[in-house]
Amino acid sequence: MKLSVQLIVLLLASLFSVSGVAATCKVPDSGTAYWSKKVTGSSKALGDALLLAKLESRPLSSQEIQKARDWKESIQRSAVEVNTVFGVQQGRGADRLVTLLLEQNLVDGEWQSNTESLAGLKFAVNDDLDDLRGDRVHFGAKNTKDTVYFDTESREAACAAVMGCEVPGGGTNVCQSYLEGWSDAVASYRNAVREENALQMAKLSIAYSEAWDRYLTEARSQTLFDRLLTAGIYSDYLKESHFQLPPEYQFFAFHPSVLMEYVDDAADGSQFKAALAVEWIGINAWQSCFGANFACGASIVSTYSDRAGVDDFGHGLMFHIENSYSFGVTERDGDVGYFLTVDLLKAFEDKKSEVKGWQEKANELLGKE
Repeated sequence: MKLSVQLIVLLLASLFSVSGVAATCKVPDSGTAYWSKKVTGSSKALGDALLLAKLESRPLSSQEIQKARDWKESIQRSAVEVNTVFGVQQGRGADRLVTLLLEQNLVDGEWQSNTESLAGLKFAVNDDLDDLRGDRVHFGAKNTKDTVYFDTESREAACAAVMGCEVPGGGTNVCQSYLEGWSDAVASYRNAVREENALQMAKLSIAYSEAWDRYLTEARSQTLFDRLLTAGIYSDYLKESHFQLPPEYQFFAFHPSVLMEYVDDAADGSQFKAALAVEWIGINAWQSCFGANFACGASIVSTYSDRAGVDDFGHGLMFHIENSYSFGVTERDGDVGYFLTVDLLKAFEDKKSEVKGWQEKANELLGKE
């Protein structure tokens, strides 16, 4: 096999030098076009099969496994050709990278790879003038990495011959196009899954953004201290690198409110009055109250109002409904009071300031400036 490929390369090189009628390589597109039928077709066929199996949450069918085998054979043949064009010994060049790639994905010839972490190849031009090893093709997987270097300067005639074109000159390099096209063709089997993952991530990003918008517009208003408390309780959750939904619960401490309170035992004219309140500690399930389709919460509260006939301070419980309305009961030395409030702070708060407050707290937790 090795000898036959070498003979083909030499024959093409001879034809190239004698005929003088070969087309000029359209660098860099020529590499992509050259590998299109040899490798890219089988890679994309496998990629489509992987995506379909992923979407249907099932293993590959027998026909899809055959596509994996076709892809395996095509990239193995291509690796032998690459080694021959660059005069690299088998086992030390492109075939070594292909072997690593197959080990990541195939077990006894059967596809086993997790489509969330598909390995591939990546070509890179050597831009370090002190590094004489040449341009490189890199293989990278979670626990395995390897790099093979190729002399693209001295092998241009061989690259042009096998691609059936002339060396274009003008600073372009046919071998670089050849290697980049090969790397992209081999790795293109993962494009369909990656594109679908990107689409799902985009949809997820939109959904999460909408959830945060609802949190900032529908949930109970929070002071800076409330936000710090909530962010601190959820700090591990908010530090995670992937998208996160808003916190399920809001927490409150020293939260001020204005309410209307009725105390029956107060003197006439002082029974129903405006009062100031402080929620010492509270919690609010801003989306669902124990599975119900409405929000609810509760706080320990103290109220103050200047009333004749009873103590000015009352202490009790406050209950929150639908993030905007609160009611509760207080006690003053045996005198019971009842109150109702609308979240005035929510009505007047600046949403942009609230968003900025959450961003600043998130950056603080993540250690960003």
